[in-house]
Amino acid sequence: MHRHKSGKGWRNVMKMKRILTGMLCTAILAAGVNLLSVQAAENAGVMEYIAATEYIEETEAAEPENAEKQVFETEEDTKTADTGEFTINNGLLTKYTGTADTVTIPSNVSRIGESAFQNNKYIKSVIIPGNVRKIERLAFYGCSNLESVTMAEGVEEIGMQTFSETHLKSVVLPKSIIKMDRLVFTSCNRLTSIDFTEGTYNINGDIIGSCAALTEIKVSGNNTRYQVKDNVLYEKNGKTVCYCPAGRKTDMNVPDGVERIGDFAFWDCLTTKVTLPDSVKSIGERAFFSTGMETMILPANLESIGKEAFFYCQNLKQITIPAKTTKIGNNVFGSCDHLETINVAAGNTIYRSEDGILYGTEEGRLVLINCPAGKKGNVKILEGTVGILDGSFSNCEKITSVDMPDSVKSIGEDAFKSCSSLIKVRFSNQLTDIGNYAFYRCDSMQQVHLPDSVKDLGAWAFRYCDALTEVTISKNISDIPDNAFGGCTNLTGITIPDGVKTIADDAFSYCSNLTIYCSSGSAAEKYAKNNNIKSKVTDERKTQTITTDNDNIEKTVGDPDFKITAKTTGDGTLGFYSGNEDIIQVSENGAVKIIGAGTTNIVITASATQNCKMAQTEIYITIKNKETDQKRVQKITYSYQADKKDLNIFYLDAKSDGDGKISYRSENEKIVKIDADGKGYILGSGTVKIIISASETDTCAAAQKIVTLNVEKITDQTDEPGQTQKPDQTRKPDQTEKPGQTDTPNQPDKPSDQNGNATQQKKKQTIKAKNITKTYSTKTFAIGAKSSCGAKLTYKVADKKIAAISKTGKIKLKSYGQTKITIKATAKGKYKAATKTITLTVKPVKNQITSLKSKKAKTFEVKWKKDKKASGYIVQYSTDKKFKKNVKKNIVSKNKTVSKKITKLKPGKKYYVRVCTYKNSHGKKVQGDYSKVRTVKIRK
Repeated sequence: MHRHKSGKGWRNVMKMKRILTGMLCTAILAAGVNLLSVQAAENAGVMEYIAATEYIEETEAAEPENAEKQVFETEEDTKTADTGEFTINNGLLTKYTGTADTVTIPSNVSRIGESAFQNNKYIKSVIIPGNVRKIERLAFYGCSNLESVTMAEGVEEIGMQTFSETHLKSVVLPKSIIKMDRLVFTSCNRLTSIDFTEGTYNINGDIIGSCAALTEIKVSGNNTRYQVKDNVLYEKNGKTVCYCPAGRKTDMNVPDGVERIGDFAFWDCLTTKVTLPDSVKSIGERAFFSTGMETMILPANLESIGKEAFFYCQNLKQITIPAKTTKIGNNVFGSCDHLETINVAAGNTIYRSEDGILYGTEEGRLVLINCPAGKKGNVKILEGTVGILDGSFSNCEKITSVDMPDSVKSIGEDAFKSCSSLIKVRFSNQLTDIGNYAFYRCDSMQQVHLPDSVKDLGAWAFRYCDALTEVTISKNISDIPDNAFGGCTNLTGITIPDGVKTIADDAFSYCSNLTIYCSSGSAAEKYAKNNNIKSKVTDERKTQTITTDNDNIEKTVGDPDFKITAKTTGDGTLGFYSGNEDIIQVSENGAVKIIGAGTTNIVITASATQNCKMAQTEIYITIKNKETDQKRVQKITYSYQADKKDLNIFYLDAKSDGDGKISYRSENEKIVKIDADGKGYILGSGTVKIIISASETDTCAAAQKIVTLNVEKITDQTDEPGQTQKPDQTRKPDQTEKPGQTDTPNQPDKPSDQNGNATQQKKKQTIKAKNITKTYSTKTFAIGAKSSCGAKLTYKVADKKIAAISKTGKIKLKSYGQTKITIKATAKGKYKAATKTITLTVKPVKNQITSLKSKKAKTFEVKWKKDKKASGYIVQYSTDKKFKKNVKKNIVSKNKTVSKKITKLKPGKKYYVRVCTYKNSHGKKVQGDYSKVRTVKIRK
């Protein structure tokens, strides 16, 4: 049995859990190829790359068949292929089972089929004659000893990853080729030279893939489309850079006259410096994807930058958008971990930088385009921003909280995907749309309360938010889609309003501890019942109130740690969250550690319980510098006045004795909403805090003042004709609050040795691996883990009854269930050791209905195949063939029971029935795919 060696993955691409996680390619779907795992499907749309180890299943090299053999002419020490070792149907070579060193494709073959030679460990040389027109995808994938391939004129098409993971050293491609698919030579780490001869098809990094040793590119002098200069491929006219080989380590000076850097041109290139001339006007899609450069000076005449052009340039530290740039694609600087600021040159009328974040104007609207991945702590989105674009915060792993202004109406797909440290989001009260995967894998978020303005919630929006414990759904959402909260394993409570009419079957998959709070008779209550989820009528729960001993605290940098004292009137568990961890850090029990100067909030929550609704409040903390500030502290004063005509309107007139700009914010806009001029609108009753801020200026530090309003509801009726009930009224604001103030934060000292010289701390090493979901199979597969510095990895499976893993990361499935796999990376050079834990989910195999009959009135009986590995089965039936409504479910908890009678059905109706297998594993129910749907008409 042969297994291809691990570590042959893409040099940089396979480093990334968060970016190279699979592809739902139209070509794959059209061909009906079921190669992608559920996990890969979850990440669709992130990057259009296939990580080979996610779907290439190991196969055994079969022994040669005992057929009559015809021996080809051979050299003395070389074993050649035998015709009986090929499987050929109508010119299609589908399988080779031999062990020869040299293979010559027979003359009756016109196509080499998909995976025909995959993982063959014996072949060293392949000769492909001119009768072969097409080589399909993966044909020679993983042939670890393949060093030479000779292709005759006549070959026209080469499929995706055809020669990936081989030991090819050099390749000459015939001029007859008219099409090459993606990543044909990816991870051919010994490949040093490619000659494209007279080929005129698109040539770039996406065609070739990551080849770390590739330094030489050739084309024929007769090539009508391309030329090569200094081993870099250009268009014939010299105006476009098409491809710089990945193995190039020397600096690259793009010659003057080049106007475009093509798509994927420097993909995964080792060079650390690329200099662009002012003649360059456009940079293509993923042009510098995963290159090693630290700085990039964009030319003054640059007009457009393509999608993800600098994605995963992890060493990139600074960038400035030129004044003439008018078009920028989505997620241009995604996963640039060391990039903290995106600058925009003065004079640019389309784009701007605020607090290091890139904003732009689209159709007259202000949109947020890209937050740099190195951004830390709290992010306040610019007032007036209408949209947060696709992928704009994707993989910003250091941000902890986000404040959205009420101008924000939409959050794009993947917008906050994999923001692993994001704890709190203040959603806009005007937000209407949340895109697919918007908060996917934000596994530090603990609570989500969607404002009632939200109408559309995307599929997989909060999938795998592992820390999420409580969710409130907008009353204007009518549909909760596929996996909206799937995999939120700690989700204990969600409030679903009556406006929700449909809930996808797997909307809350793997949420085994969930309780749904809803109205009696609602769609949510029916969904909970049909899916065996706990539910509780919301009217039965009490409101709890959180109180603190001080809601406006002032401290000084250097003060000792202190604790927030808070209580709740209910039985919810208190939680504490810092609004800006660059100022303070707060533990779960309210212990506060001072980090730097500034003003921030602490959000205190009381979790929902069976008896009480969730509650939340905020307090504010100002940390001053120890030294005397050079900037003067502003003092804020204000006056309050009710409107004479409308008692539901009031005015706050705040002033500062400095020159800071005054702004207003309501803590709870369900009670009071206040505009930029201090005009307040009473919308409900209760206690609310209004935060008045004076901005920092050149001469004054920022300041805040907290005003508390108590809005009381007047319920008395008047008997006088023509008079109506009085509206809600406010008491005079509480005047006891002291102004908060902000000082210039301290800058952290760099580490130094005893002589005061700067020393280098060991860097953090990351392990790129992701959770895996597979349907049970006896075939092995690779875990696909990779260290960011190439360190040695070791693996350990928590439950060895479910799976075993080899030293090289090959997984063999043993049973159904869910288990953890711990991956450890040893320390290497300047990098620390690291550990990562992923989840392996092994789904039961798809079941099959063997019989479905209605022999009695209002009854049917269904039978299915027995599964010895299962814990039980689920029978699902509906009068809707799409299973969108009137869906009911019956759980059979014994694996020996293979039939079920369903009664109390509607006579004469047609029912659609399907069955699946499930396995109880560590408190979770792992469910397999449903069987093919069968129909039955119920007897009257």
